[in-house]
Amino acid sequence: MRPEEILIHRTSGTECEGFDPPTVQEVQTSCNATAGDIFTTQQARSAGALAAKYLCPKSEIVLGIIGAGHRAEEQLEAIAREFILSTVKIWDADAGRAEAFRQKYCQYPIEICNPKKTCHCDLLVTTTPSRRRVVKARWVHAGTHINAMGADEPGKGELDPTLIAVGKVFVSDRERAIHAGEINVPVAKGFFSPDRIAGTLGEVVLGEKGRTSDTEITIFDSAGCGPGTWQSLQIP
Repeated sequence: MRPEEILIHRTSGTECEGFDPPTVQEVQTSCNATAGDIFTTQQARSAGALAAKYLCPKSEIVLGIIGAGHRAEEQLEAIAREFILSTVKIWDADAGRAEAFRQKYCQYPIEICNPKKTCHCDLLVTTTPSRRRVVKARWVHAGTHINAMGADEPGKGELDPTLIAVGKVFVSDRERAIHAGEINVPVAKGFFSPDRIAGTLGEVVLGEKGRTSDTEITIFDSAGCGPGTWQSLQIP
């Protein structure tokens, strides 16, 4: 089987038939619809889990989540299938939403924390549509992997540009990330050069690019990972 066939399985028609929630080994299932390929919630969910599986250096982790909305729920469910969660830290600007999240997922050891404490983790997932930099570079320790899942249009971004500058950035799609992903503002302001993108998720999966030490801070810029944003995982 070719690499692109491992990562992308296409079915005909407007719906995916017999589709079970994917593991990271069943990374991408697309539906060939009249308007083009539709990438579902399950695929966005699995992309985050896939990036974490290959870029987070630990199997038992402290998970930190910024934001407690639907995207945070999707990421927790997917990541919990791939890692042992010793602690889950959650922060949301709406304290009531954070508490509702904790109650909904009471099977996990969830702590409601402030943003700084939430960022002290092994795997950090940011899921908000913020235009304000929520995550400060000084809060993130060496070896952390970050899934930046929130930014999906120009001007949005959750990470301190200093963090992006010192981190090793991987993307789902180069052009989409530059235009509307987590790196869009640092690129536009000249803080981050597109030449510094370390690779695509596809290259990571194929073993061509990836983490080279346990102390690196790695960042996966999902560029939104929403319906219609991916044509592929950009396998060479």
